[in-house]
Amino acid sequence: MTKSNLIRKKNVEDIRRKNVEENQLFLKQLLMANIRDDFINSARTVLRKKENIKKSIQLERVEHITRYREKVKSGEIGPYVPEWQRQIEEKKKEAEKRLLEKERKKLESERKRQEYEIKKQERLLENERKRQEYEIKKQQKLLENERKRQERLLENEQKRQERLFEEALRQIERELKMEEKAKIRLARQRPPKPTKWALYYKEIGNSNPYQRIFKPRLTKVGERIQQNLF
Repeated sequence: MTKSNLIRKKNVEDIRRKNVEENQLFLKQLLMANIRDDFINSARTVLRKKENIKKSIQLERVEHITRYREKVKSGEIGPYVPEWQRQIEEKKKEAEKRLLEKERKKLESERKRQEYEIKKQERLLENERKRQEYEIKKQQKLLENERKRQERLLENEQKRQERLFEEALRQIERELKMEEKAKIRLARQRPPKPTKWALYYKEIGNSNPYQRIFKPRLTKVGERIQQNLF
């Protein structure tokens, strides 16, 4: 492709691009929004010009005295309110009433909740106090039972010591009585008869030539028993 052909093709593309841009600009100017904006701007310019020409007019409100106005002013009847306005006012009042009722219920529920929490805390404190009193009574009861047990042990020990002491006294009394009875029995016994050798020595005038010690048989038996015991 030659250079002249390239230049020619480029010129054709530029012409086409320019035509497309012009067409888009024309279509954009034809839009209703742009036309409306043009009308508005033109009207504003006209109004601005007229404002300078326009004179200030002060309107006075004239009230005609009628029987209805007199009754309204005197308070005999209320002002006329249209039905739609009355309905709107009633709806507003109902809405306010519902809102107040809702707030009242909310406050009531909050008060009840606080009362429940207070009662709950009081109940917990009461239970804790009762538990502490129960623990104190339990400890006191345990101490009282321990004291009674110690007293019973001491009393039983004292009784046992007294019983042993009494038994020992009775044993000593029995032994003394037995000794007294033995002495009385020995005192009541007849003296032992002398042997024939004792009689023989007595006749010959020397009753104990070998310096012997003669003891009755019961005395010897008692000495042997004592030797074996001790």
